[in-house]
Amino acid sequence: MIFRLVVGAVIIGGSIAAISPIVELPGTGGTQLEAKLDKPSSPHWYCAKTADWYTLWLDAKQLVPGAVECWCDNVQLIYDEEKDVFSNQEGVSVRVPDWGQTTAFESLSPSLLLEGATHYFSKFNDALEDGESRPLKLLASHTSSHSHIRPRSHPHPHPVHVDAAGYSRGSSIRGAPYDFRYAPPSMESFETELKALVEETYAANDNTPVTMVSHSMGCYHALYFLQQQSQEWKDTYVHAWVPISPAIGGTVNEMKLFATGSSEGIPGVSSNTVRGEQRSYESNAWLLPDAATYGDDVLVSTTDRNYTASDLDAFFTDIDFAVGTKIRARVADLTGSLATASPGVPVYCYYGTGVDTEAFYEYSGSFDDEPVVTMGDGDGTVNLKSLELCKGFSEEVKAFPGETHSGLLDSSELQALVVSVATIAASN
Repeated sequence: MIFRLVVGAVIIGGSIAAISPIVELPGTGGTQLEAKLDKPSSPHWYCAKTADWYTLWLDAKQLVPGAVECWCDNVQLIYDEEKDVFSNQEGVSVRVPDWGQTTAFESLSPSLLLEGATHYFSKFNDALEDGESRPLKLLASHTSSHSHIRPRSHPHPHPVHVDAAGYSRGSSIRGAPYDFRYAPPSMESFETELKALVEETYAANDNTPVTMVSHSMGCYHALYFLQQQSQEWKDTYVHAWVPISPAIGGTVNEMKLFATGSSEGIPGVSSNTVRGEQRSYESNAWLLPDAATYGDDVLVSTTDRNYTASDLDAFFTDIDFAVGTKIRARVADLTGSLATASPGVPVYCYYGTGVDTEAFYEYSGSFDDEPVVTMGDGDGTVNLKSLELCKGFSEEVKAFPGETHSGLLDSSELQALVVSVATIAASN
């Protein structure tokens, strides 16, 4: 059809407007990982020590009782405290497939049997490519009482139909998949490659500035990345940044993950079984609650004391993970004060609210035991205090009552807003 161009165009008020190409950054656990094994040992006789490249994440059959211990040993990181570096287990190589494409995070699993059940960005990108069934009548007045608007106009105030956008995976929809176990101190090459991807996408789309779309921890990476770039570079290559379900202030559920582990509801698998693997991720230390964001909120309580986000050193000691203090120090201030963060580009932030989200844990015995959980407001994964941080640096913030952390990506209203943001009004 006529609009199926590398970068499409729409008619707005009689003028031609360009559509900004999109570069997407997924969240934690959102990118498929592949591994190759040549290990000197394994935790059980039935755990393979050698294997050619195979799917490490996500493959459901590796997460069943018994097999999950083999998986944990293969995926967990090793922190060398003396050298202050993270690495894979000895004899384990891990790679991220399909750099520049979205295939590694369209669904969490490459298996056709699980593709639908584990879909992630697939429906979101389907909507950008195939809009015949989604007329997007977006006006500047689309905001509601749940929106926070700064005195700056939306990219355009006129109706847009997504079919006119002309988006296409691999050309005007690009992907920046990454190994979600790491945080920026271990990801220098990722930042370099992401910058090159933005520049490449800009050039391949008639020198049209790029819209960065990120989800969950991907928003933390996007903020960090943008802060590292010069204002001149951002003015040239970035049209806007759209953080969706941002986790930039950290999440309370990380406290339980470090203390007890989180089995994520996998039948027959205890939280303690996966605790070591989860503690080993540098990124999980990055996602711990930010002290300035959560203030004096008590997040964990035992019979002996309370813990706020300012008590992480004592918390790490008490859960017998003292090295967590040093790991947290590597990542705690990467983006500076979150309340006054300055990405240096127009920001349009969207998140769900009104969904029960873990906010407080009460332990009556050992940290090995499951705590009593108290719920608070959020999107089911990220707490409201963290989600709302983007109000401090956004042109627009819109809350979606009842939408969950990843479910928001499937919202036709959210998809419409992203296309609206990505539409660049024609210059007079």
